Formats: sequence, structure tokens, C-alpha cells
Amino acid sequence: MVGVNEADRSALEALGLTTRAAKTRGRSWRFETVRADFGELMAIAKRIRTQLDGRYVLQGQMLGRSLPFITAASIRPGMVVATESADFDVVERISHEDFEAEVFDLNIARTHNFIANGIVTHNSIYRWRGARVENLHKFREDFPQAKLLRLEQNYRSTGAILDAANALIANNSGRLGKTLWTSGPHGAPVKLFAAFNERDEADFVVTRILEWTQRGGLRRETAILYRSNAQSRAFEEALIMARVPYRVYGGLRFFERAEVKDALAYLRLITNRADDASFERIVNLPTRGIGAKSLDNLRATARVTGGSLWQAAAAAAEAREAGRPMTAMLGFMQLIEKLTHAIEGLPLHEQVDQVINASGLIEHHQKDKADRGEARVENLLELVSAARGFEPDRDLSPLQSFLSHAVLESGEGQGEAGEDCVQMMTLHSAKGLEFPLVFLCGMEDGLFPHQRSINDLDGLEEERRLCYVGTTRAMKQLYFTYAEQRRLHGVDSYNSPSRFIREIPPALIEEVRPRIRVSHAAPSVMAAAGARAPNRGALSETIGDGMHLGTRVRHGKFGEGVVLNVEGQGPHARVQVNFEQQGSKWLMLQYANLEVMRP
Repeated sequence: MVGVNEADRSALEALGLTTRAAKTRGRSWRFETVRADFGELMAIAKRIRTQLDGRYVLQGQMLGRSLPFITAASIRPGMVVATESADFDVVERISHEDFEAEVFDLNIARTHNFIANGIVTHNSIYRWRGARVENLHKFREDFPQAKLLRLEQNYRSTGAILDAANALIANNSGRLGKTLWTSGPHGAPVKLFAAFNERDEADFVVTRILEWTQRGGLRRETAILYRSNAQSRAFEEALIMARVPYRVYGGLRFFERAEVKDALAYLRLITNRADDASFERIVNLPTRGIGAKSLDNLRATARVTGGSLWQAAAAAAEAREAGRPMTAMLGFMQLIEKLTHAIEGLPLHEQVDQVINASGLIEHHQKDKADRGEARVENLLELVSAARGFEPDRDLSPLQSFLSHAVLESGEGQGEAGEDCVQMMTLHSAKGLEFPLVFLCGMEDGLFPHQRSINDLDGLEEERRLCYVGTTRAMKQLYFTYAEQRRLHGVDSYNSPSRFIREIPPALIEEVRPRIRVSHAAPSVMAAAGARAPNRGALSETIGDGMHLGTRVRHGKFGEGVVLNVEGQGPHARVQVNFEQQGSKWLMLQYANLEVMRP
């Protein structure tokens, strides 16, 4: 329950119930509780209603939805259920019967499947949500009289976007098949942008959003979609720099995510032992056997002595207090001391990398085999990327400056649900939503489709369905973006453009940044004539450090090759190198660390 009346809040707390602020900034408060015993829950509700003179209405909901429908398997004795006569009855007992046969479970868990007038509506496309196209094929075999209705007319997207989506999903085998069409305008083709790196990608997206708003569009009409949750960080930084409000739909901003806060708490305690908030957050993370009672004792000691929790723990250790919690506490303090010495003098990103690994945070989340655990590991590794690209304040140490930066980026909070702000989300969160302007970012093999799905046909088709969903979120304009060099999860990668881009006919795609190609004969001709070709600046035959078009170079990962092309100038310059073993690749010159092979 939610309210703004402070007297009501005090009345709840007088009943022994705990309330909290409903919003970061605001007067509203919230009370919520969960009980396994429905009768106990009703008893609490009745106490509240009596205490507040019946001014609150008890309203039943299921998982936030107003429709109180659940699966038969979820029914328990004591529950109230609706009967065929539109009345209510109480479940007294549950009986089970063994049945050895294949059955069609039309009520797939966590999906929306309804039956109305004999029509089954199917609205689940993701394998991880339990959807299997084989079930639909088998259903049609067993019930040949069933009529299949294809809902193919689309009222959201332009014809050009639908043509791209149809061409993409046609590569999936075994589907029942449908071809989306619209009676609306054909619209602009899908735009494709090849970025130098993830920062260039983010800057491009933010620039296009600003242009959209300058033409009268609203920020909430734009959406940035990505495959991995960790990709949001680069876009968040670019939006903050441009002073553009944004909201991470269905999630938290990067520096507000629990696993990132945990890592930052380790770093803060390393720099400041008196940081009690950080001490409390990580003293038992990963679990060490330090319980609430041990912490209460430390708090009491700290209040009496006026010192910090660290000092209270050190005093307890010095007094040789016995017990497993004290042994665990001593081990935690020794870990912090060890990390402090281990990271001293290291570059900032290596300090962060050392702490998230040695603290056990990476291993802790790797034990969670669900997608949630993988996402948290990716966010921790992305914190290393954030540190690698961070420019510290001269007045502070790199680590202290980075921690101050994290506070600033997480302090304001993201936009409210109804605020006019850019929408950011993973592709898994995008189903059911629509936006006039959509950016599908990180379209690279290994990222999207994900590396673990590339060699798995079922996994690859699942990724393609995900791309199909992202594509059809766009109403008027759709952008695909990819980076030729990306620093993600703490690692630099040089991936090829996504195969999903190649599966869309070239006639349906318009490149925003067309490349300028230079033939092998160009170096000697250009050198003799001193000519320069136009390209966002100038295309020069001299790259730097004695490197020219045609120069043999060596790369630490790709081996030896020959420089074919160069684009751009300064920090944005990039080169195309034909490697003997890896083929042709475009690299950012400032990050590539190419070694010139002297004749």
C-alpha cells in the first residue's frame, strides 16, 4: 500500500509494520509484505483496515496484474477461486491423478495465453519462456480441424521496416510462417551506421536523438535497444554529457546496479576504512558467515567509542574474541589489507580488475547459472572498461577520482516513468513496446547474435527472433549500429558486423557512413602526386610513425599484414589492414598498437 499521510504511516509503524519511502524524492511512503500463509496476510490487512478506520480498500492482484488468473498447478488449499456461476469459493483440498501421456499445456508459465470462444491466442516467441514451435506443429497434427489464423497486418511499422523484418525472420526454419504487411506508408529504409568504437556509436545515437527533438519530436519517442545489459554504460555516459534525460526500462542505471555497487564498496573501503556504509555492504558478501547479530554488536561498540565499524572490528580482533563470525571478520579485514597493497601503483583499470576477482565477486555470481548471474558478471567486467576509459581529476588519485565520478553518475536517479526521457532497454525487455525512432545497437557477431549461440542452430534462431522483435519495435525510423572495435566486459574486441545485417537485402538498408576504398596502386600514385581524397577530413597516405599505405605491420593478436586504407584524422583515425591469417580488418589507430615491420 502507498500513501502520503504521515499520520497513517505512523499508525502502521505503531502496529509493528515497516514502511519505506516510495520514491527517492517525494513525500509518499510504501508498505509491502509477503507471507506464505494467506490467512496471516488477511489478518494483517484487517488490522490495517481497523487501525485506519476502513479508509483503505483491500484490492487483490496477482503479480501486479488486475486479472486474478493463475495456473491450476499454483492453486493451494485456502485460496479463494472464481466459480462458473461467477461466485467465489474456498479451496479445501487438492487431489492429484497420475496420467501417462503427452499433453498440451496451453497455459505456459509466465506468458499470456488466453482462450476466448474456442480461439487459443499464442503470444510467446522466446524459448527461454517455454515457447517451442514444435508444440504448435504437433497440436495441428493432433487436431487437424483446428483453424490457423495468421494476424499479418501490422499497424505499427512502416513498409520498409516490415520488409526488413520479414527478410530477417525468413532465415528461421520450422516456423509456421507469416508475412507482415501494412496499409500505411513504405517509409525510409533501415539506416546502418558503422562506428569506430563504442563511444563513437553512443555519440552518433545521441546526436540523432538531439536532431529528432530539434525537429519537434519527443525524447520518450526514442529507444536505444541492446543485447547485453552492460552495453548501457557507454550510452549513459554520452546522454549525461549531452544533458539528455533517460530511463533504463525494466532495470537500473549502470552505477546503480547492485553488483556494481558491491565492487565500488570494496574500492571505497580500500581507500577509506571509515566508510561504514561500504563496510556493512560487503562484510558478508560473498557470504562469510557474519550474521546480523555480529554486525549489531559492532554497531553498538562503534556508538559507544565514537569510532568506525572497522575500528570496532579491529578492537574485537585485538581482544581475541572467539567464535566463527569473529574468525570470518578477521579474514575479511585481512583481505581488504591485502588488496590495498596488491593494487598500489597499478593502472586504474587493473586495480578494479584485481579487486572484483580477488574479492570473490566474480566467482560468487558465476555460481548463479541463470541469465541473471551472467548479466551481473558482465556488468562487473564492464566496470573494468569504465575504469580503462576514465580520465581522472588531477587533484585526486585515479581511484578516488573514479569513485567520485561513480557517485555523480548514480546520484541523480533516472527519469520517472512519465517523464519525457530517452528509453533504454535490453531487447528482452522490448516486446510489446513501440517507438517512432529505434536504435538497435551492438549489431556484431559475438555480441548479437551472442557468442554462445553462434554455433547452436536453436540458439541462433532464438537470437534471430530477438532481433525480429527489436526491428518491429520501430514505427517510423530504424537504425542498426555496430562498432568495428568495442571495449566491453573489460576486453577489446574486433568483431564482424552481425550476420543479421547480411540477411537483410541491401536494397532495404542505407549506410549512413559509406566507406571510401583505395586500391593497392593508390599509395605510389598518391605519394607522387601529393593527392588527398576527401573523407570526413582528409585521407592521407601517411599515417604516422613511418607507416604508409602498403606498409607491413604486426598486430599482437592478428599477426602480420599490409595497410590497405586509412580514414579520418587524429584520435578518430582508423586503418584497414589485410592480415595474412585473419583477413581484412579495420582498426582504430590509437588502440591498435601496430608495429611497423622494417625492411
